[in-house]
Amino acid sequence: MPSNDKRHWKGWYKLARWERRRQSLFAEQPLCVKCLERDEVTVADTADHVIPHRGDEDLFWHGELQALCAS
Repeated sequence: MPSNDKRHWKGWYKLARWERRRQSLFAEQPLCVKCLERDEVTVADTADHVIPHRGDEDLFWHGELQALCAS
């Protein structure tokens, strides 16, 4: 998706496709992985790209995600 706007990818987060991917992650991994490392149980609410995509469309849609909480 070529664009002069360096943050054109921000719109991808508003797509139904992203919401399906996000919800699929939470179905498989409902708890925050960082909290679990500290033996804390916290419901995840953020789908985080393990490797930051920095606008790379393939990495955005196919890169590994991890479930995190807002904190």
